[in-house]
Amino acid sequence: VMAARPSKVYIPFEPLLQKITAWLQFPAPVYGFIDIQESRDRAAHKAVKKLIFLYGVKVSDFTYDQLRLHELCLKLFRNKCAELLQDKGKSPKPVTGESSGHGLGVDNVHVSIDYAQVLVIVVRKTGASVTTIETTWVEGHGFVSWVMISCPRSNSGMECIFSEFCASASVAEQRVSKKAVFYLACKYNLEIVDANYGATAKMSRECYLLREKYLILKAHLHRLEHAPPQAPTTSPVVHEENVSPVDEAAPVPVRSTLPVTPAKRKKLLQVAHEQELEASTSGQAVSGLLELGQLFCGSEST
Repeated sequence: VMAARPSKVYIPFEPLLQKITAWLQFPAPVYGFIDIQESRDRAAHKAVKKLIFLYGVKVSDFTYDQLRLHELCLKLFRNKCAELLQDKGKSPKPVTGESSGHGLGVDNVHVSIDYAQVLVIVVRKTGASVTTIETTWVEGHGFVSWVMISCPRSNSGMECIFSEFCASASVAEQRVSKKAVFYLACKYNLEIVDANYGATAKMSRECYLLREKYLILKAHLHRLEHAPPQAPTTSPVVHEENVSPVDEAAPVPVRSTLPVTPAKRKKLLQVAHEQELEASTSGQAVSGLLELGQLFCGSEST
C-alpha cells in the first residue's frame, strides 16, 4: 500500500520579503499588475528565492533546522573516520566543522520567519483546535510559553506543548509556535514550503555518501587487522635425477642429458658397430655385433 503524499502548506512570503529587503537596506517591495493566476504571495516567494541566491541571505525557517541537523551528521561521521584512522596508527586529516561551505548556525541567521503566522495557516488547513498562546515569567529561569492542541477524529486527546525558558516573551512565543507547527505537520502529514525548501536534498546525499565511505573504511581496516599471515615464497624443487655435477671449481647444477629417443637408436648402434670393427680382432665378436644390429634394426622396422 502506497503512503499518501504529504499536503503542501506555504508559509506567508510577503512579510518575509519585507524582512529581507529591510536587512539588505533595499526599498520596500512594490507589486505591479497581478493576474488571476499570480498572487502577491507567489510573487514574493519568487523574489525571496532570488534574493537568497544573489546575496546569500540566511533565513531561519523549518528547513534551516534540517540543514543544521544534516551538517551535524556530516561532522559526526568525519569524526568517526578520524577516530578509526587514529586507532590504526594512521594520520587522519583535520576535521572541520563546516560542510560544503554552508556555515550554518544560529549566529549566522540574518532574518527569521514568523512562526506564529505559519501556525495560523496550518490550523486553518487542518481544522485542529488550538488555544491561544499563553506566556508567563518563571523567577530565576525566564519566560515560557505554552499552547494546547486537540485534533478532531483523533484519540490522542489534548496535547500540551511548551517552549524552552527564554530571555524574552516574544522569543518564547515563536518557539512554542514552531513546535506546534511541527506537531501538526507530523500529525496531518504536511509538507511545509518555506524559504529554504528543497535545499536539504544535496546535504542528504552527502550524509549518505559519507556514511557509506565510513562503513567501507571500517570494513577495510577490519580485514587488514584480521588477515591471515602470508606463507613464505618457496623456490622450485629440482629433482636429483635431472641434475648432474660439473667441475668442482664451479659447482653449478646442470640438467643431465635427456633419455635417448627410439628414433636415434639405429644411428648410435651403427657408430658403435664401426668402432667395434676397428678395435676388435675377433671375428666372432664382429659377427655377434652384426647379428645384434640386424635384430635391433629388424625390430625397429616392424
